[in-house]
Amino acid sequence: FSMMDDTEDDSKQKILSVLMELINNKKYIFTMCAISSLYFVVTGIQFWISDYMQEVMLIPSSKVYVIFAVVCITAPVLGVLLGGIFIQYLGGYTDKRALDACYKIAILAGICGVFLPLLDIVWLFVVLMWLLLFFGGSITPGLTGIMLSSIPDNSKEIGNSVTQLCYNLL
Repeated sequence: FSMMDDTEDDSKQKILSVLMELINNKKYIFTMCAISSLYFVVTGIQFWISDYMQEVMLIPSSKVYVIFAVVCITAPVLGVLLGGIFIQYLGGYTDKRALDACYKIAILAGICGVFLPLLDIVWLFVVLMWLLLFFGGSITPGLTGIMLSSIPDNSKEIGNSVTQLCYNLL
C-alpha cells in the first residue's frame, strides 16, 4: 500500500514540476495565448458574421449562407496549407524567422479585421473577411510548431494537455 502512495506522490510531483516548467516558459505561454486568442476571434467571427451580414449589411440570407460557406471553408484551409508551406520554406518552426513571420502575418490579419465593421461595400467586406480568416489560418501551423518545440521532450504530453485545456477555457 505504501509503494502505491510513493508512486502516486512521485507522479504528482512530476506533474507539478512540469507545470511549473511550462509556466516559466515564456515562448510556450505567449504562443499558447496567441493561438487561444486567434481561436477566440475566429470562433466569434464565424458565429456572428452571418447575423451581422443579414441584420446590419442587409444582405439576403440566401446570399449570406453561400458567402459564409465559401469564405469559412476556403480561407482557413488555404491559410493553413500555405502557411505551413511558407514556414517550411523559411526553415521550419525552429528557425528564428518563423516567429517573426507569424507576427507579421498576424498584423496583416489584424489590419483586415479592424476595418470590417466600418464597411458597407459587400465585396470589400467579403474580401477582407476572407483575408482575415486566411491570415489567421496561415499562422496556426507555425505558432503550433513553435509552441510545441519550446516544450522539453519529457514534458510534451502534459504540455499538450495543458494547451488543449487553455484553448477550450480561453
